[in-house]
Amino acid sequence: MTDGAPAPKTWWSSLSLPVVSICIASLSLAASISQSLNYRKNIETAQQNVLRGENLRSCKEIIEIFFALRLRAETANAATTASETEKGTALREMKMLVYRFGALGTHIANFTPAQTRARYAALSWQLLGIAEQASTLSSKDFDQKYADADKAFEGLNADCARMAQVQH
Repeated sequence: MTDGAPAPKTWWSSLSLPVVSICIASLSLAASISQSLNYRKNIETAQQNVLRGENLRSCKEIIEIFFALRLRAETANAATTASETEKGTALREMKMLVYRFGALGTHIANFTPAQTRARYAALSWQLLGIAEQASTLSSKDFDQKYADADKAFEGLNADCARMAQVQH
């Protein structure tokens, strides 16, 4: 039955090229959208990890500062024969630590609610007061003031522990 005449075109054969082209274009569009969403999610995850890492470093540093300040304040409180020059040097060192504590506390508090920022600021001022009075307080008063500061510090430490948890 080959008489050399072309086979008659069916409706399917006339639509096959446009249908295949539309299917390929649709699949390409879907793949592009999927890739874009995946890329966006990966960028957000990387940004969150960088922020989390910076916050953890700040938390580590603020904890170290708190305990270094406590050691210096205890030393200043226990020093009964320190000269005025030694007391002045110790006070400057303690104030420097308090100011660094306040700066890092402010940084960490920027990622927390307003009442948390107020607690961090109050703790910084409390530590500054302890630093300024450390050499003149009795041991009992000093211990009481630091007990109050320790309670406030527990809140900051708990906030740091929450920031350390992986967020999904």
